[in-house]
Amino acid sequence: MDDDDRLIQLKGIIANEKVVTHFQPIVSVKKKQIVGFEALNRGVRECGLIAPDILMVYAKGLGLSLELDRLFRKKALESFKSIYAIDGEKFLSINVESDAIIKGFGSKKFLNSVIQNGISPSAIVIEILESDISDMDIIFKFVEEYRNLGFLIALDDFGAGFSNWSRIVSLRPNIVKLDKSLTEGVCNDFYKREVAASVTHLAHKTGALVIAEGVETLEDALVVMDFGADMLQGYFFSKPLDDLDLLDEVSREITELSAKLIKSKSRMILEAERELKFYFDRAHEIAGALSEIDETFINSILHDKIDKDEVIECAYVLNNDGIQISDSIVNTKIIGKFQSVMFHPDKIGADQSGKEYFYLISAGTDVAVTEPYLSSATGNICVTVSVTYHNKSGIKRILCVDMKK
Repeated sequence: MDDDDRLIQLKGIIANEKVVTHFQPIVSVKKKQIVGFEALNRGVRECGLIAPDILMVYAKGLGLSLELDRLFRKKALESFKSIYAIDGEKFLSINVESDAIIKGFGSKKFLNSVIQNGISPSAIVIEILESDISDMDIIFKFVEEYRNLGFLIALDDFGAGFSNWSRIVSLRPNIVKLDKSLTEGVCNDFYKREVAASVTHLAHKTGALVIAEGVETLEDALVVMDFGADMLQGYFFSKPLDDLDLLDEVSREITELSAKLIKSKSRMILEAERELKFYFDRAHEIAGALSEIDETFINSILHDKIDKDEVIECAYVLNNDGIQISDSIVNTKIIGKFQSVMFHPDKIGADQSGKEYFYLISAGTDVAVTEPYLSSATGNICVTVSVTYHNKSGIKRILCVDMKK
């Protein structure tokens, strides 16, 4: 199809309002209910429906993005009107193209359309595609104006492509929507989980709620809830619906997931407790052996204790000032003979007094474990377990054991 044919087809869709709105539920597992919907529009033609992203690509190329965007919003609000009349506590999330914002800024058409349909602005979430922002000044003015009118503002698809984290700070959205590239398979991907958790933490610290998009499996749902996502959206609950009579099935999924979340949380707490006990028992066992030997044999004892271990990556001993009195003994079974300028085991005399694990022990505790971090000895993600012991002369020492995660 050439541009002329696309233009004719697109003009026909806009003129005849050949658009239908489907609604995808947004759920709160904590509240055990559907709290809102995202409006997803489809173009209508004889051979079937046209996806909204395809239509918008055509519209932008043909200079009709504002007209199509306004039609999408009009049809979404008209369709949501009856839902809102029954349950005024549900919100509607509507995508607004930044290109349409820039071209139509100041017209008040969106506000007027919301009011004409008898919907409170407080029930409308305006989704702005974070990666699509080209004119920050106008977007900022739009956000401020519509926020003051009572609308909620969401940054959509955050985490897709080259996301600009500063926009969470500058736009101060009410909602940040985690892109599905961060949530799909998050249960099996440590790095996705840490990035998604960091975005969630930043959003919460700046006063925003988090919706995790693209949730398709129970396992992913449990993980995103564990790191603090406030609401979930995705095929695990429901595809976009044109028949809201099917929502009873979604409600059953939410109830079942809530029960599974409680069981999962309990299981995770028990597993964490067992993991900590294992860490501490292993560290205390090594510390016990060190307390009985002449310190000239520290390196030999550490080698003997960790060479066949499946979890310990590295071990070393500090004095009470945080200075190493042993080498960092690396478990070559786990990490081989890897070394680099950036990551390498420290030697006797290295100063570790600025490390988190030394701070924890310095605070007065006899045993401590860090949050996961990047080991300077191996370049791997690990936790460090620190325990105090006294050598044969009664001098306090600190054993540090890096455990793989």
